[in-house]
Amino acid sequence: MRAAELHAEQPGWAFQPHGSVSVTGDLGHLGFLYGPAGEPPVATGMDIAHCKDGVIAEAPQPS
Repeated sequence: MRAAELHAEQPGWAFQPHGSVSVTGDLGHLGFLYGPAGEPPVATGMDIAHCKDGVIAEAPQPS
């Protein structure tokens, strides 16, 4: 999982949710902020996942 790799590369950095989770049909979306803990974020992004019954069923992996 890429998040675990990023944590290993940048100890002391943290992900923070940015906005609320939204679900449309079977797709869920969550924005995030990433950077040194306690400091302004240096990156933003989003996670998108297939959902079933309100639970993540599959999270596409980057290629």
